[in-house]
Amino acid sequence: MRFSDMDLKSIRVFRSVVENHGFAGAQIALNVSQPSVSAHIKALEERLGFTLCQRGKAGFQLTEKGERVYENIKTLLHAVEHCETAIGELRHRLTGVLRLGLAANTITDRNFSIREAMERFNRRNHDVSPNILIGTPDLLEKELLNGSLHLAVGNFTSSFDALHYRKLYDEKNTVYCSAYSPLFTVDEAEISPQKIQNANFVTRAYMNQIELSHLPGMRPCAVVSNMEAQAILILSGNYIGYLADHYAAPWVEKGELRPLSHPGLDRSIPFQLVTRKGMLRSQVVEVFIEDLCAVMDV
Repeated sequence: MRFSDMDLKSIRVFRSVVENHGFAGAQIALNVSQPSVSAHIKALEERLGFTLCQRGKAGFQLTEKGERVYENIKTLLHAVEHCETAIGELRHRLTGVLRLGLAANTITDRNFSIREAMERFNRRNHDVSPNILIGTPDLLEKELLNGSLHLAVGNFTSSFDALHYRKLYDEKNTVYCSAYSPLFTVDEAEISPQKIQNANFVTRAYMNQIELSHLPGMRPCAVVSNMEAQAILILSGNYIGYLADHYAAPWVEKGELRPLSHPGLDRSIPFQLVTRKGMLRSQVVEVFIEDLCAVMDV
């Protein structure tokens, strides 16, 4: 089929519906009314001749054909964005979209100067729309590989041949217990890997091997998807586990958490800037990477 201008607008609305998990989310993201979102999806379905998604009391869900359409329109819209960027460069102005992926819970880390990088970038003459995805390392790698992200920064434990990894800095991680834990009052000199092994340990799924590498034979009592969930269980008093020091700091200051620091337990987690090899990078992406590396001094 040949797309009209209205079709392209409806396609953009459909992508927003998918990426914001429903009509209500797309309404907020696009700053339009929900009837307008519904009208665009209905018009697109009529043009295509099949249903893209189920909506109602049971919630939002893509149909099988809707999933295939979504994957194809991502390629189409990425091409449009690339064209817009290229034309903007001809006008000597940064134009387009910057799709950036970040690991969760980095905003409190003063060693990671993403805010300074964005500030530096915003001092430039540009008309760029930043699109930031916060996710786990495996999600960020997946989105890099399929072209949905231009670059990502995170604590990646895998290494794909199709991706380029560049170290930016180290994040200090320490084992923590809460004020409700029996370990909270243990003398610092008595903290050891052996004593840690006798406690209920919670670990992040994507960090499992790193967090347990110095605790041979240790089997976690709980596995979670992110650091926030890990902190919830640790604060409950029944678990101990690794947290980034910058993330744990507010609870430490209030006396609700205590670091169980030991030379054999403390971890430095490398954070890396990742891009896809062989992907033609726009000037927008190149300039942002330049600004990020400048403020990170790497």
